[in-house]
Amino acid sequence: MIFSIFYAAHLRRTPEWIKNLIRKVDYWAISKANAVILVDDARYEQIKGSAPKKIITIYNAPEDLPNIKLLNQKDPSVSRKFHVAYIGLLQVERGLFEILEVFKVHPQWTLDMAGFGGDEKEISARCASMPNVNFLGRIPYESALQLSISADALFATYDPSIPNHRYSSPNKVFEAMMLGKPIIVCKDTNMDIMIQEADCGIVIPYGNVLALEKALQTLAENPTVRKKLGDNGRIIYETKYSWEIMKKRLLKLYSSIA
Repeated sequence: MIFSIFYAAHLRRTPEWIKNLIRKVDYWAISKANAVILVDDARYEQIKGSAPKKIITIYNAPEDLPNIKLLNQKDPSVSRKFHVAYIGLLQVERGLFEILEVFKVHPQWTLDMAGFGGDEKEISARCASMPNVNFLGRIPYESALQLSISADALFATYDPSIPNHRYSSPNKVFEAMMLGKPIIVCKDTNMDIMIQEADCGIVIPYGNVLALEKALQTLAENPTVRKKLGDNGRIIYETKYSWEIMKKRLLKLYSSIA
């Protein structure tokens, strides 16, 4: 048996006493598993107090796309609006109201927003009143990737006051690296450490609309900066986070417990 999720940290509005009970079940499952898979080294701290028999980190990296450099090529002769994409859970704790606030005062930029979640109704209603925002709702993964490929920048602005966000290493960050796209993330979410080390995006304080606007302006007005950050992300994906590297690590784990 392999344990690969710490469920208690995923709960948004559950009373603390119930979370504590679930945490005890998590610890019990960890102690019984042959191995524990973490999606980031930072999560060692999250499961502190448990007793795993074996532990390994497998980053949540996507499989590489063929001809990604060709897919990312833009025709320099075509005048384009600065274009941003978000595909993921539609929750207010992911800075989505803040991004919409910025795009409201920058009608020259465009935003694709897709996904589903607990705050979808309110978010989609706000998008409907903004002509420069395209709300798509739930879409297939292939379509989501295409949106990200067409974007100039991505963002994953999670609220660090939520425990699970402080240890986050979401698929969207590794997608941005794989696609060679700069990404905006928030301080104290673990993503900030990865992004700063690789110099492949911009880190801002969560909920700071002015900082978010400044980050977007930097990317919108400086194509060379976007390219540099995107290229840095691609390099770190290839050398540290790629699915090929993760696959070999995972197969080695399976062999060791077979």
